Amino acid sequence: MRHVRLILALALGIGGLLALVLIMGRGVPVAWADVSVLYVHSTCTGGVPSPCYTSIQKAVDTANPGDLILIATGIYSDIHTRQGITQVVYISKSLALRGGYNEDFTEWDPDKFPTYVFPRLLGRGIVISGPATVTLEGLIVTAGNATGLRGLPTGSTYDSGGGLVAHKASVYIYDSTFLQNVASTATGWSYCGGALFNQTSGVISGTVFRENIASTMADYGEGGGLCIFNSDGVLVQNSRFYQNIANSEGGSGGPLGLNLGALGGGLSVWNSHFVTLTDNLFQENRGQCAAHCAGNGGGGALAVWDSAVLIEGNQFLTNTAAVTDGIGWGGGLYVYNSDVSILSSLLWNNVAIEERGTARGGGVYITQTTSVTLVNTVVAKSNAQGIYLEGIGSRLVLLHDVLADNVTSALLGEFGTTALLTNTIVAGSGKRALLSGGILSPAYTLFWNNAEIGITGTHPIFGDPLFADPAGMDYHIRPGSPAVDRGIDAGVTVDVDGDPRPQGARPDIGIDEIYRTLLPLVMRGA
Repeated sequence: MRHVRLILALALGIGGLLALVLIMGRGVPVAWADVSVLYVHSTCTGGVPSPCYTSIQKAVDTANPGDLILIATGIYSDIHTRQGITQVVYISKSLALRGGYNEDFTEWDPDKFPTYVFPRLLGRGIVISGPATVTLEGLIVTAGNATGLRGLPTGSTYDSGGGLVAHKASVYIYDSTFLQNVASTATGWSYCGGALFNQTSGVISGTVFRENIASTMADYGEGGGLCIFNSDGVLVQNSRFYQNIANSEGGSGGPLGLNLGALGGGLSVWNSHFVTLTDNLFQENRGQCAAHCAGNGGGGALAVWDSAVLIEGNQFLTNTAAVTDGIGWGGGLYVYNSDVSILSSLLWNNVAIEERGTARGGGVYITQTTSVTLVNTVVAKSNAQGIYLEGIGSRLVLLHDVLADNVTSALLGEFGTTALLTNTIVAGSGKRALLSGGILSPAYTLFWNNAEIGITGTHPIFGDPLFADPAGMDYHIRPGSPAVDRGIDAGVTVDVDGDPRPQGARPDIGIDEIYRTLLPLVMRGA
């Protein structure tokens, strides 16, 4: 049974905000029944309710703060200029926009009645300029292009946010899609192909970011799908990041002088706190520096720097930090100078490099960071080290994790780093399993089928953990595993499924606590 902690109250200050208490149904949502409703339809004919507008922007301009705008299925591609920038919709007041209605607004189904915001690569899809509280639901934002628009309204000199930019606002996005948007097709630096939250709080839920590109020609590209910059209190949940790309053709430097070419293929979080990522899927995203690029690539799925982020129940599958002749930093996850907790998550089959070059962490790369914790998490089948830890003072804690079938080491720590492992399974490493030039302290660690173990630490256990189906990404243990009742109390009270720990005399090692069923005592003769 999956145990999910939905952290809606995580310092968002959202209280009873309208956006979080919607009751969706036929026609107008119940929670919006008392507000003024405006309608958008491609022709405003055929019995469409009034007031009706053929342009989303016209409805936004006419609406009063707090109004609800319902949008019928169709393609809305009219471009407008506001504050010197171009987009389909510019919002600077508190509104709710809800797409996915049929022609006469009697039925709501975003899958059946798609509503497209379609700039035709002539500008962004949506710009939100606060202070304002804006809810977007049931929209497909596609073919946005921020080339030449710079960071407005953020004031940046770099192109950013091809599909959406939100600045100094509270934004709530539900059941929407950002598809094939691009931040820039020019040289220089570019950010956030799909969407940018800057100085913005809010929620992104049930939303898809797919095939967005931060740059096609830039020297540095970051955040292929989504960027969360300078923002406190953002929850991203139940969303999917597919095949987004942070691309670089030049690799001329990047932030902090790290000579990065590309960072954060799916999502990039910078200078942001109280950010929570819950039950999301990151798959086949790329932080790639092209074949002739002079820089490096990092965070194929996710990059976190100068931030505090909670990651729970996420899957990172087959993401790539792709470089040639450079360094691939974290095929799945890149962490720099951040406070990061990773709970009940899976990082599987992620790649740090594809051809020539140096791989640092096929699964996770951590640097200059004193607080990274993994609990009930799997890092498996990485094409290099499962986890690479560097930077003097960097510190990593692993509790009840699985590091399995990584091509080289399960964990490699450079000089000056500290890694503490408790109740963790280390299996199938292609080279020395645990290697460090700093402090590496395993305790109650189960080792199996590693080419060479390396550091074993205290109270090591040896034997086949009896994973349920590692080829199918299932790292639960089966009855009879030597991991059962062999751990120590590490303060972890539930397993990956939310089942209580311990079930027996002592905790099981790894992500899973074997569930014990207590049979009733039947008295003889009863």
